[in-house]
Amino acid sequence: MKRFIAVATVLAALLALGFRIPATRAAEGGELPVAKNINVYRAYCLSCHSSSYVIQLPKTTRDVWEAEVKKMVDMYDAKITPENQKLIVDYLMIVRGLPETPAN
Repeated sequence: MKRFIAVATVLAALLALGFRIPATRAAEGGELPVAKNINVYRAYCLSCHSSSYVIQLPKTTRDVWEAEVKKMVDMYDAKITPENQKLIVDYLMIVRGLPETPAN
């Protein structure tokens, strides 16, 4: 019992300090998985909406993700460079993209 209390105390202290364990599945805590370019996604996308916005959308194609990111730039004036738009789409394809079919 003492060991359980000690572990619970340490975990509570870490959580109070803002320590978070990265999610490994989209369903955990409404967070997307840690993957390449997540920092770009976090920097630009989470300033306006939560990751649950993306989690609730069905997995989709690169064209659809590109259109979604472009819509944020065109309609909502998101200040995302074309290079960072590509990195965000690459991240979204990793975590919520349909497998891409090779060009013929």
